[in-house]
Formats: sequence, structure tokens, C-alpha cells
Amino acid sequence: MSEHELLLRHASHWALQRQRVCDTELLETALELRSVHDALPPNLWPAGSVEDLMLHRWPSHGQGMPDVDVLAESIDTFVRFLRVTGRMASGSGDPRALAREAHRAAPRMAAACADPANFGPTKSLMAFGRAAGFPVDHADTVEELDETMQQVVAAWNALPEHDRKARMPLAGDRGAVHGTGAGFDVDQSLDGDFEPAGVLERGDPARAAAQARRAPFVQACLQLADWVGVRRKVTATGVLRLAEARDAYAELELWRWQEEVDGITHRRPDAAASRDFRWKRAGDALPLERLWFAAQSAGLVETLSTVARNTDERPVSDDEWVGVSVALTLALWLIVESAYDRSPVPVLTVLGGCALMGSITSAQVREQWQTHPGNSWGPDYRPSGFEAESQRYSDEELTLSLHFFTDTGIWEVDGDTYRLTDLGREFATLLFTYLEEGID
Repeated sequence: MSEHELLLRHASHWALQRQRVCDTELLETALELRSVHDALPPNLWPAGSVEDLMLHRWPSHGQGMPDVDVLAESIDTFVRFLRVTGRMASGSGDPRALAREAHRAAPRMAAACADPANFGPTKSLMAFGRAAGFPVDHADTVEELDETMQQVVAAWNALPEHDRKARMPLAGDRGAVHGTGAGFDVDQSLDGDFEPAGVLERGDPARAAAQARRAPFVQACLQLADWVGVRRKVTATGVLRLAEARDAYAELELWRWQEEVDGITHRRPDAAASRDFRWKRAGDALPLERLWFAAQSAGLVETLSTVARNTDERPVSDDEWVGVSVALTLALWLIVESAYDRSPVPVLTVLGGCALMGSITSAQVREQWQTHPGNSWGPDYRPSGFEAESQRYSDEELTLSLHFFTDTGIWEVDGDTYRLTDLGREFATLLFTYLEEGID
């Protein structure tokens, strides 16, 4: 029995006696969308919530186009049933006003559901896949679904970054209860010194600097800059030419990071295959791109027309080490933020949980991720018959997203418990400010 089945059964019986429309399947979907994305119980209908459901929540996360008139009539029936039977929660609007909301919104719902600007992450990715010619709606087996989604994600990540940013859904997640905060209220009282007051203490500068010096990711970026030296050939888009990229991948042993990724995905069982440079352009090679983009963003490498060079900007003081490390890690965040197969939500969950509670367990991170609207494979989006495979994808995306930051030195893991390092507190402070205010 579903969470709302008993309540809807009573509502259906009540409607039948009064010869009112009550489509329980549509109502089940509506109640589930409100519960998952807005944390609203089925008996709480504040003023404006019906219009929000029909013009925002369903277009952003609901699958398919409902019979709008039937949905409006069913909502009308349901809220009247709640009020008449004494089930309506305090704080709800008048049923007659809620019914008017439904009938006012009905003529606009079809257009809202068809507008890509309203789509959430999953619907945006599926729409992109359809436009690119992938059979995203016709997978008959787990293997076909797996192959199709891999192709869609690969095509998405092959887009230039500015194109991905332009296509990223913005309206689709606006107002979601979890929102960007990954289920945590990350306080909005940020002062001019970038300190999230009352949420997170700044790290000790000396300890943070020592952690930055030891961070494998920071060292890898510095090694890449040394490898670039005085001259390496790049394309017009600022990435290494393919021959240069192959050399960097081998000489800097970047395949080791790819080997770890392949171990997470279980898609290339032959460990030696991870050492092969399998990409057709350097920008698609994530083991290299994560270092290259970060090194450019932090000013360790610069591109001039068709060549790149090491800027010889090396950190010396504690402040410089922390500054370079934070800049490099923020660049990683920007990469993850614009990719569909690596969500920033798990990382923000760790940072937010540690900021508010001092630590967070792996189980708590997974629990937050399971129901977050940013989880494209969460329970709300799983195709019928593919539940187990969808759960595997969900767990895989969680692990990959966290793995992306594992070598940055921003957290420590004791058993299954995450705690921020001093360097991590410095990074979290900057990131919270970036999310709230933007940083040029």
C-alpha cells in the first residue's frame, strides 16, 4: 500500500457518493510530488499551493502531461473532502479558493508542462536526449536503458561548458524544499568577510595551509603546471591538443584516478584498460580536464592563442597555499555543477551537514541524496521495472560525486563519519558565499 492509498480510497468513496470527479492516480502523483519536493503532507493546502503544483511542481518534476481538466476537478473534490471530513490541516486555504486556483491554472498548465525553462534536471536531460536522437523513451531492457543513458550523459558532457550552463534548468528547481541546500538550511547571514555567521567557524590558517600543501589534488595541479612548462599546444577552445593530452595522461599517471572511477562504475573490469587514453578530445578526458580547468582557473596555467604555458605562480605563504587550494577546489565545484552525471548535491550535503552538526555519516548523506530532487535516479523518477537498476545509478552518482573531491583535503573520513578539515572550513565558507551571493 502506498503512503496515500488509504486516504485516497476514502476520498474516492466520498466522491462516488456525491457523483464528483476523483481520479486517484492523478491525485496520488500530485500528493507524491508535493511530499517529495515541497515537504507538504496530503492534508495541508496553503493558499497558492494548488497553482504552484499545477504551474511549477508538475511541469518541473512530473512525468507526462495529465488530463488537466480532470486534475483540476479532482483537486477540487479532494480539498472539499478534506474540509468536510475534518481532515484539513490548519494553515490550509479555503476549499472554494483552492478550487478557483485549480480552474484558473488549468488553461495554463499545458503550456507550463511544455516549456523547457520549467523542467527540472531529469526532464531536461531526457528532453536533451530526445533532441539528440537517443531513444530515451523506448528502453525495453536494463541493458538498453543503461546504454542509452550513458550515451545521453556523454553527449551532454561533450557540450561546451557555456552551452551546458545555458541549458541548465533554473526554474525547474526553484522553490523546492531541499533546493540547493541539500536538505540543510545554510543560513543567509553572510557578512562582508565571507563568514557564514552562526553556521561555520573559519579554519586555523596554519593547519589549513599544511593541509593544502599535502592535498593530492593541489599537488597534481602543480605537477600539471610544471609539465606544461613554457609551451604546450592547445586548440582554439583552450584545451590541450590530443597528442599533448595523451602525453599528459601517461606521464602524470592520470590513469590512476580513472582506474578508481572505473572501479566505482564497474563498467571496465579490465584494470589495464584504464591506462588507455580513450577520449577523442582532451576536454572529454575527466582525469585531465579536472586538473586543467582548475589550474587555469587558479592562474597556474594560462593559454595564449594556440599555446599554453606555466605562469610560475607558486604559493609560498600560508595564505597563498590556502588561497590556491580553495580556488582549485572551487573550480572542481563548477565542473560538477554543470555536469549531469556528477551532482554537487552530495558534496553540499557533507559540507552543510558538517557546518550545522559538526559531522555527518555516510548513511545520513545517502538518506539526503535518496529523496533530493537533484537525484535523477531517486524514487520519484524510477521507471517501472527498473527500480534496482535505478538504485544502482543513484548510488553510483553519489559515490562518483564524492570521489571527485576526495583528494582535495577538505574533509576527513573516520569510519563512516565525515568531518571538515581546517582547509575544508575555508573552502565551505567561500562556497556558501558563492552560492548565496556569487563571486566574480
